[in-house]
Amino acid sequence: MSGERRRAIEARVAAAAARLEKEGHPYDFIILDPPAFTKSRKTVKSAERGYKDINLRALRLLPRGGYFATASCSHFMPSELFEKMLRSAALDAGVELRQIEARQQSPDHPILWNVPETDYLKFYLFQVV
Repeated sequence: MSGERRRAIEARVAAAAARLEKEGHPYDFIILDPPAFTKSRKTVKSAERGYKDINLRALRLLPRGGYFATASCSHFMPSELFEKMLRSAALDAGVELRQIEARQQSPDHPILWNVPETDYLKFYLFQVV
């Protein structure tokens, strides 16, 4: 990596994705760390659309071999629904994903099985294959 050109961008995906796509430079690693897109059961479908949009945009910017990290911090977006959304985004982006890691929040934020809202963080690391 010594001597290689690196560039880090911190931006709102929805606003930056179109500009970044036009630039035509693929990125080697994209990390999505959005705020909770839903804070109630009533808005889960809308949140799912929002998560899919930003994940799809990010996946379109990655070349084969690129790495992709994505997360959700809403307990109203269960892991199963988040994973279904990720599969759909990958399909629409025309890429295949190899899961490297799946995580939840750290032990200092314990998940209590009788308190559903304590199971809130989903984090995934993939490689585009």
